[in-house]
Amino acid sequence: MTNHLRKAKEAIDKSPLKKIWERIGIKHHRGFSLPLFSLHSKNSCGIGEYLDLLPMIDFAKETGFNIIQLLPINDSGEDPSPYNSLSSIALHPIYISLHKLPLVESCPNLLKQIEHLQKLCQTDHVEYVNVLSLKRTFFKDYYDLFGEKFLQDPEYQNFLRENTWLKKYALYKTLKESMSVLNWREWPKELSSPTKELVENLYKLHKKEISFHSLMQFFCYKQMKSVKEYAELKGVYIKGDIPILISPDSADVYLDRHLFSLDFLVGHPPDVFNEDGQFWGFPSYLWEEMENTNFEWWKTRLSFAENFYHMYRLDHVAGFYRLWHIPYGKKPTEGFWNPKKLEDVVKLGHANLTRIIGFSSMLPIAEDLGIIPKKVFDSLKSLGLAGTRVLRWMRERGIAGKFYPYEDYFPVNMTCVSTHDSETLGHWWNELEKEAKAFAKFRGWEYKTPLSVEQRSLILKEALRVPTLLHINLLQEYLALVPSLVHSDPKEERINQPGFILPTNWTYRFKASVEKIISSEILKIRLSEIL
Repeated sequence: MTNHLRKAKEAIDKSPLKKIWERIGIKHHRGFSLPLFSLHSKNSCGIGEYLDLLPMIDFAKETGFNIIQLLPINDSGEDPSPYNSLSSIALHPIYISLHKLPLVESCPNLLKQIEHLQKLCQTDHVEYVNVLSLKRTFFKDYYDLFGEKFLQDPEYQNFLRENTWLKKYALYKTLKESMSVLNWREWPKELSSPTKELVENLYKLHKKEISFHSLMQFFCYKQMKSVKEYAELKGVYIKGDIPILISPDSADVYLDRHLFSLDFLVGHPPDVFNEDGQFWGFPSYLWEEMENTNFEWWKTRLSFAENFYHMYRLDHVAGFYRLWHIPYGKKPTEGFWNPKKLEDVVKLGHANLTRIIGFSSMLPIAEDLGIIPKKVFDSLKSLGLAGTRVLRWMRERGIAGKFYPYEDYFPVNMTCVSTHDSETLGHWWNELEKEAKAFAKFRGWEYKTPLSVEQRSLILKEALRVPTLLHINLLQEYLALVPSLVHSDPKEERINQPGFILPTNWTYRFKASVEKIISSEILKIRLSEIL
């Protein structure tokens, strides 16, 4: 056992995650990250679909990867952002693989709709709203034809019994789709704050619509669970993404609002990157109320996610310790940290996370980027939580300092060269010249643009040998080893640009189809050279 693996084992042995780490394996794991919406295959209908992951699992196994990381796949309704979900639990029906739905092949009209939707995979970016609208039409037609048959299925009935959250979600979806005003705060008063009696009456009144949304969740569940099962057969882990916060316009906040602080919305204070601060618009949690209910909301959420994932990205882990509270209707500059005292911050976060990470057998991996107090890092370390280290951001004294020596990385971490919120390597190399020049100097290179395939290969090869247990990079970073598999302009490879409302945010589509990716012999050769 190498020194860094021994060091990792010593730290993990003292943590509450010891058994989960041992199940995953205290060794090096390498994977790639992708947004499901970005995939496209010969069968997918306008957007990546659950079953498009099956050939990607085969590809991972063949090329030496053992982790596939996804962005959140929860239902986000009309918003393409996977971090603004309408439910903390429900999956997005937009990702259902239509061609694999039972009995679909017996209906020419449905097959014709599928054929039309498949052509929408030819666009440069995902036409999210259009695809969602057309898929809704398909689902309605499908339900009218076959819905009653499936509602009597014993497996579906068991799914209903085991998932008591489903009824609330389905009612909320029904009401939301019937309103011309999207936000529940703007609904008629009797619906925006319904009594328990009214909710029960609404369940009866909208029985058909509730059954429709519940059945769609059943199909999501079946397909995504089959993905996890297939991954297990191949020795590949599926890593999900659990956002810490939930949309204020969600089934959770609408029907379980006692768990949320609606007088405040969450953001970030002013800093060197944004002098006005950031307004995220999500409600904060009432942690005391969460504790009074034995964290049942988190337990239910993680228990359902466990059907699909072996590990998960614990989004904005610092938020479990403290959040920047902005009074409703105020600016980010008028906010405050809650809790305010550092000793209370560490106590709250450590207690919260100790409970939450114990609710499943999935391995949590913390997104701990940004300015975080050292005592919080110490808390995360003691819990056995791997953090996230973006190699090109690791400087000893901020942006002007030297790059952090690879050999000094603490092994219980995950490393990557970029994130879904950042520029990819090629874009960064071209546009952020000052940073790229510093990195070139660190590597002993002469800075020239664009980043060459050879340089990219060396960067990725070294990144995969940093002494951390986990190494996960965006799939497009690997695809760029074969220039024909990616867009000629590196800017087109970016998934999201935070702080901006852009049509390109969350609509990124891989240039190469699933079929082209998995059949590229050149890509396989170049991956074997770095892996």
